[in-house]
Amino acid sequence: MKVKLSLLISLVCFFAWSVAQGQSVGELESRFKKATSKQDKMNIAYELADKMKRSNAAKAADYAWQANQLAIQVGDKRREAESANLSAEATLSSGNLKLAAERYTQSWNAARNYGLRDLAINSADRLQEISRRQNNLKEELKWSREVVNYLKESGGGSRGGGDAQRRLENQLAAAEQDHVTTLVDNKASAFVEMADATSINGRSALV
Repeated sequence: MKVKLSLLISLVCFFAWSVAQGQSVGELESRFKKATSKQDKMNIAYELADKMKRSNAAKAADYAWQANQLAIQVGDKRREAESANLSAEATLSSGNLKLAAERYTQSWNAARNYGLRDLAINSADRLQEISRRQNNLKEELKWSREVVNYLKESGGGSRGGGDAQRRLENQLAAAEQDHVTTLVDNKASAFVEMADATSINGRSALV
């Protein structure tokens, strides 16, 4: 009986929380539509994106991107970088790796230009993750180097990424060597096939 009562209370609380969240998002969307200043729209759009990133990643990504564009218009550098990062995060959650990479790159550029060190590193880390998921060793190595160079330039010292960077370099070299070997093998096979075809045609002409 106690277990059932406890479960019922939990369900009621969860339902109440869900309704409250829904009302909060609904109210914010209403405020966003009614807002007349770019500053207000930017802040509301960012808040909406933050609230919706787990429940509706695609919509959150769109709101965050609107916040990013508004931040550029009003000259809010921090919010420009933060909203690009939030949009990238939501886009990555929705499974669009290509668009997520584009928006993390924008977040990286904005955060680096405006001295937002943690946000810049987070963006570069995510770009490495996306490259890894796409099996793009060259791009993963590029972002690993970008982070190391950025830390040196910003006075942050080394992040201890030497071993990881060497691992990526070795994997990339091996992949490139495999690619070259495959090309050579393909060309050799094609040459043999041409030679065989020429030989057969020659014998046919003699007959």
